[in-house]
Parts: sequence; structure tokens; C-alpha cells
Amino acid sequence: MDDGVRHIPWPEANAELTKLALKRAACLVLGEDTEPFHFDRQQDVIRARMRGQSVLAQMAARFGLDAIATDVLAIVALSDQTPKLSATLDENQYSVEGRATPALLQDCLGEDALTAISPAAPLVQSGLLHIGDGGRRFDRPITLCMPALEALDGRIAFDPAWSDLIQPQPEMTTQAPDEGLALTLRRALLAARQVGGARVFHAPDGIPRVAATLAIISEALDWPMVHISVSDLPDAGPERATLLKYMRRDFILTGALPVLHVEDRDMAVATVARALPGPVVMLGGAIEAGTAADVATIHAPEQNHTPLAIWTELFGEDQAESFCAPDVAETFNLSPARARRAARSVQFGLAPDLWQAARVQAREDIGALAQKLDRLCQWDDLVLPHAQSEALEQMAQFLMNRHKVNAGWGFGRKSARGLGMAALFYGDSGTGKTSAAEALVGRMRDQQGAPISLYRVNTAALVSKYIGETSKNFARIFEAGRASGAALLFDEAEGLFGKRSSQNRDSIDKHANAELGFLLQCLESYPGIAILTTNMRQAIDSAFFRRFRFAIEFPFPDRADRKAIWQRVIPPQMPCDALDFEGLSALPLSGGSIRSTVLNAAFMAAGDGTDRVTMRHVTQALRLEFAKLEKALPERMLAGLEQ
Repeated sequence: MDDGVRHIPWPEANAELTKLALKRAACLVLGEDTEPFHFDRQQDVIRARMRGQSVLAQMAARFGLDAIATDVLAIVALSDQTPKLSATLDENQYSVEGRATPALLQDCLGEDALTAISPAAPLVQSGLLHIGDGGRRFDRPITLCMPALEALDGRIAFDPAWSDLIQPQPEMTTQAPDEGLALTLRRALLAARQVGGARVFHAPDGIPRVAATLAIISEALDWPMVHISVSDLPDAGPERATLLKYMRRDFILTGALPVLHVEDRDMAVATVARALPGPVVMLGGAIEAGTAADVATIHAPEQNHTPLAIWTELFGEDQAESFCAPDVAETFNLSPARARRAARSVQFGLAPDLWQAARVQAREDIGALAQKLDRLCQWDDLVLPHAQSEALEQMAQFLMNRHKVNAGWGFGRKSARGLGMAALFYGDSGTGKTSAAEALVGRMRDQQGAPISLYRVNTAALVSKYIGETSKNFARIFEAGRASGAALLFDEAEGLFGKRSSQNRDSIDKHANAELGFLLQCLESYPGIAILTTNMRQAIDSAFFRRFRFAIEFPFPDRADRKAIWQRVIPPQMPCDALDFEGLSALPLSGGSIRSTVLNAAFMAAGDGTDRVTMRHVTQALRLEFAKLEKALPERMLAGLEQ
């Protein structure tokens, strides 16, 4: 409200009041009469035209300083002011090394000054003043702590004895703040500071969100917030006690809010919190039993900050739909901050579409445990029986309609398990299991324009002889896949998903079963595509089958399918004579063996200088393939093909 008085900005008013207090202190040191200067009247005029208290008034109120103690503080501060002010101390016979002493203070202010600097007095007990050691008691120099000197000039500083423990403020980009939580927590903190009550506000869950919310409270209230890791403090003892004394003084002096980051092992956190001025915010950890009387728990509420909700809000519902936002949200598990960055990339034209922007934010980094497959088998290249083709078609439809069923029809709110697509492809080697997985992902790319990546997981690298390492590797794979929306292909999965032991004869059996159980949980909760292939169906534990949404057997191709495979596996660019596909289909070979045969025949034709692949090259390659498979060579059939 405008009261007609021209107010002086706080920094200017504080500087003027501090200057007057120091000039008055200089007069006291010189033994001059202060009345002619009308210091009190000048200060009253400035106070009437400023909002808030000066630093000296704040110090007096926060540390319980009376008028004599406030004069002592101002006199001691003279030694670290401009030469014109500090020189006044040199003119007093009781100064030592240009600083105030007990004798000087007694000379200027009387016997009450000695009471103000006694060990139990606020100035000394709080650590604002330090009286030198050694020598005669009345000749010991007195200094004002650095944070107090900085505060007199309107700056915030913390004692070097502990300031290296201060952690950087959490980045606002890592977690979106909660506006509702900010309003509630702001009121609670203000009430705690003004009228008392809860001294420790404990956030055991939702720590990143609470930390980000504190940042906007700090800005709104103009409260500096100081983040400290309790584990960085020295162990209990004199060193910790001294640091906590200085920390308490500086928090009182600056009005900053202590924010303690706590790990579970920091069980003495309540002791630390109570050494600091309230309120104190504690992020993580646990409160010791029997010490929770003045602790209030911060409950971070559930938020609907899913990528889809964010994109719908930013783009509008129609534009979000045109950007395929529902499908992108189902594929990429982005944090709210990353979802916003992806949206900005699209809005500013830095990404061609939301798929690409989300893919960049997902930071695909599965590392040495998996290999990215860039060239995938095409859907039209698959040759499978009708039942298997129908099953793959159902898988494709499942992937196309995940958002409708999980989000629109509410299944995602029922349970977080089983929302992804875990599939088992089993059958003899070379029957098309891996090709089918590649073709399925390729079809998703073509139909949705979705840049879904397919990774072949190195199952041998996952398994470790060290207890617990297999589970860690498995968690790494699924966490990276979850973030990037990748499809995971586990070839020869029987090495991971074998039968569990029912004997538990030793610790090895117990750990193996525990790791296997963990793998089952990861597989069931994975929201993306996870395809396992094996040619050893009998080696897969039956408990896994209920975790698979699809389990498809890939049979050995019959003659009609083998003929189609021979025809489709030959690239249209390959020059060749008319091949006897009908005769070739009579040979008992899987699709993988047929592809290997055609490739070898092409290299033979290129190697002998001919320009075309002939049946002679094909039969030579067939002999190599049968030998590799250790199968009986059908020489009569091959001879018939060569004619």
C-alpha cells in the first residue's frame, strides 16, 4: 500500500544505517561526545523509510543482543573497515594490533562491556566474536567472524571452516517442481520460523521433486537454501561440534534454510538437525527412534507428469495426436524434464518429429551388454506357416494399440506389470526366430514411423560367476531399454532362463534361484518389447511361460515353405540361371541353411570369374552345408539337380 512516503531501497538503507553505527562506534573509541551527531535521530528517519530491518537489527534480534552487545559488535568491526574508520582504533591506547581488546571495550562502554564478551554471552557463545588466546586477558585482540563482516555489507557468506561442505543447488531440469507442494511447504516453513512447532521437515520419498520444489520456494521467499550431505561431516567429536557451532551461527546470521541430504547409514541426522536453527529440511534417510516429536513428514503427492500429459499440455490435444504423442509416450519412458526438452526441440525445429526428439532424449546407452541391429529382416521376406504368421500379426496389432488399451481403457492403472510385450520364439536352429523378431520391429518402424531400435543382448556377457553381478547386468539392460524404448532380443535365452533348482542344496543354488526370480520380475515389468529365442524349449522353466504374452513355436519348414524361402532369399540384383526351386525344396534344410547356401553359391560364382550363379554353384554350396550340419549327403538328389 502506498503511504505517501518515498521508501529507500533496502540495500541503500542498510548501508546508511551500518555506516552511522560504525561512525558512532568510532566516536566511542575516540572518547568523543556522540550527541552533536544526532545518530539516533538519523537512524530513526532511515528506518521509517525502509522495508525490513537492517543487518545490525537482525543480528540483535536473532542472537539476543542488547544495546551494549550491539555497540561491542560495531566497535570490534571497525578494525576491518576502511582505513579512515579502522585508524580510530590505533588512536586508543588499549588497542592491540589495530584491534579492539577487552580493555578498550571497558574503556569505551564501561563494565557492562566485559559481561557482553563473557564466555556465556551470546556474542562469544554463538561464535560471532573470537577473543585471541595467550597473553594477558585484557590485551587479547578481538575479531568479528567473516560471515558477520560480509553481512554488514549486505552480502551472504559462510565460514570457510565448513563452506566446502555445501553442495550445488539441484538443477531444475532434472525434476519438475510441484506447485501444490510448494504452496503447502512454504506455509509450513514460514509458520515454523515465525511461531515454532516442527523443527525438522523430513522427505523420505520423492526427494528430487521436493528438492526442485524447495528451489522455487527459495526464490519466492528470498531465502537462501544451503544443501549439505550429512555423510560429509566429520565423525562425532570435537571437530564436528565446532563445525556445527559455526554452521548454526551462519544459518542464524543469514537466515538460510539448511537442507540435509541423508543416506540410510547417517543415523545421527536428528542430532545434527537439532544443532542447527529450525526449520531444517531433511531429504532421505531415517529418523532415530524416540526423537520424532518435532519432526513433520513431507508427503510428495502423486503427479500426472507423464510425457503424454506434458505433450498434450504443450502442443494441445489435436497437435499432440498429429505428432503421434500417445505412441511415442508408450515407447519412450522419459522423465518430465526430458519430455519437455523433446517438445522444445520439435517446437523450435531442431528435430523433424517427436519420435526423433524423444529418441535423442532417451540417450540409448546399453553398452557392451548388447549390440544394436541396424539392418532388419523385412516383413515380406518371412516365410512361415499360417498359424505362426497369424501370431506375429497379433503381436503387431498389440504394439499398434498399446496406448488405447493401457491408457485409454485403464489397464495401465490396474497394474504396472504385464503392460509390455514379452514373447518367446522357440524352434530348431535356422527356422526364422531371429528374422521374425527383426521383421516385427521393422514393421513397427514402417507403420508408425517409430525409430524403435532393436538390440541383440549378449547373453554370455550377462551371466557372471560372481554372486549378484548377473542381476546387476540384467537390471542395466532393462533400465537402458526402458529409457530408450528399445526392443530387446535375447538369442539363445536358455542360458539365462533355465530351469530353477528345487533342491537348494547350497548357497549357489539359492543365489541362482534368487537371480532367476529377479530376471522374471524384470521381464514381467518391462513396458517395451522383449523377445527371447531358443532352440531348446525343454530347457526353459515352465514358470516363465505365464510371463510371456506370446509363445510361438517355429517349426521346421515343409516343402512348400522351403520353396518359397529359396525364391525369396535370392536378392533381385543377383544374376543367375533359372534355378530348379521345385527340386531344391525337396532337400531337408531350414531357412537359415538355405540362406547360407545361396550366399556361398554367390561367392563361388564371383570367385571363379563367371557372371551368373548356376545350379552347379548351388550344388557345390549344398555339399558344404550338409557337411557343416553333419547330415547325410543326398548325392543322388544333388546329381539330379546338376543335370
